Amino acid sequence: MKNQTSPSPESPSPQKPVLTPPPTVTPVEVADPTASQAPNGDLANWKTYTDAKYFYSLKYPSSHKQTSYREGNFEGIQISAAINGSSLSNGVMVKTLAITNVSSPKAFSEEQWQKDQNQPDLTTIGSITPIKEITIDGRAGYTYEVSFMGKVKVIIVPLLDNSVLRIAGYYAGSEDKLPSYKKIIDQILSTFRFLDK
Repeated sequence: MKNQTSPSPESPSPQKPVLTPPPTVTPVEVADPTASQAPNGDLANWKTYTDAKYFYSLKYPSSHKQTSYREGNFEGIQISAAINGSSLSNGVMVKTLAITNVSSPKAFSEEQWQKDQNQPDLTTIGSITPIKEITIDGRAGYTYEVSFMGKVKVIIVPLLDNSVLRIAGYYAGSEDKLPSYKKIIDQILSTFRFLDK
């Protein structure tokens, strides 16, 4: 018979996660896209979404569906290609959201990072990368990635009139599919262009 020990009544109770401040922003240069980044090197068959109100465009595969998207008073689009139904348990989705009355894109990025970091269970079963400063179509922006029941690449870029565009590329599925889904997200994001130059 094995000796069994019962838990000590003095065992410490689980500790609450300690919140950490957003990491220091690290500058990173993002290369302009080329046709070789698209599947088979061909963007010709991709659709183009153009936002005349916020002056940006991006391309996406013609097999993906583009719809309007809202969060409260803010508006954007959703581009998705969920496999096996409409759930994102297996597939890709990109959401854009124009957010107004933002005085500092950097401070807004840090606030968004902090909100994402504070999601329940993220500290135990997920992760979040530090914020990086990037250049997108000649403008400074910010990015970070979250891994939690799928993966999300978040990019925040300044628009006109104290507005920012939050772009979130979601992808989920089996481990063998994730690299190809991430590639599609990166390809879509690489086609982003400002139209107000």
